[in-house]
Amino acid sequence: MSRSSHRFTTLGPLREPPKVSLNSPKSGTLDLLPCFRLFRLITEFWSLEAIAESRGIVLSTVEGHVAQLIESGEEIDWRPMVPAETEALLRKLFDKHGSEVLAPVVTAANGAASYGQAKIVRAVLAAES
Repeated sequence: MSRSSHRFTTLGPLREPPKVSLNSPKSGTLDLLPCFRLFRLITEFWSLEAIAESRGIVLSTVEGHVAQLIESGEEIDWRPMVPAETEALLRKLFDKHGSEVLAPVVTAANGAASYGQAKIVRAVLAAES
């Protein structure tokens, strides 16, 4: 298992994962425990690729968990996960296409951004609002 050369900010001890309302009568709340397990690995300086490999999941799933953590208010240094050029492009495309649906934004990026990166930037934009 490889560790990334990227350094992420260590944010202190892990606390209990919050429950996030999904506004769905069927599901009620979402348990963010898998996201907080990922948060621990990020603060231990693992790359997203190494986390995905160690968990046997795809990178976009890990990126989705990062987005959920950002949406839940966790301060994560997400910039190593989304290159500055990709972030700028996604911000522009979210301004043009809105943030409700990712497909138009990712399609308009024409291969320059992944769905996972779009999820992260959308979460950052929501946190900035």
